[in-house]
Amino acid sequence: MCGRTRQSLSADALARHAPTLGGRTTHWKPSAAAAHSPRQNASPGSSLAVVVQAGEAGPAQPLSVMRWGLVPSTSPLGSKPDFWRMFNARCETVDSLASFRRLLGRRRCAVPLSGWYEWTDDEFKEVKTKQPYYVGREGEAEAPLWAAGLWDSWEGTEG
Repeated sequence: MCGRTRQSLSADALARHAPTLGGRTTHWKPSAAAAHSPRQNASPGSSLAVVVQAGEAGPAQPLSVMRWGLVPSTSPLGSKPDFWRMFNARCETVDSLASFRRLLGRRRCAVPLSGWYEWTDDEFKEVKTKQPYYVGREGEAEAPLWAAGLWDSWEGTEG
């Protein structure tokens, strides 16, 4: 996936479409529904709704709002987060890179998306700008596409 996505579903629509994700019920975490705002063009660093993988003991999975782009908990405290550095875990390397590998078994989430944007160069390389193309579901505009995600907790300054 490239660096732009779209999550245009409302909090109510997300609650309707994610009630039994992976065979487990979902629910909004307290105050998370109020923190969610639909986004037409989200970049790494934007807040997006996610469904956090439930623990083995719990039957429910919470819908939460998280920042897109992994800032590993091992990052130095007090540093400015770089959400662009690790916003895309590729299936070819996710189990070989230490930042992602340690999260695979315990910190998974599902991200409901309306779609994402891809860019292509001008075929003759004459134009310096790239053309964006939107990739999304045809027809059912309210039904999300689901992307796999990894998450981590990090405390530092954001400014």
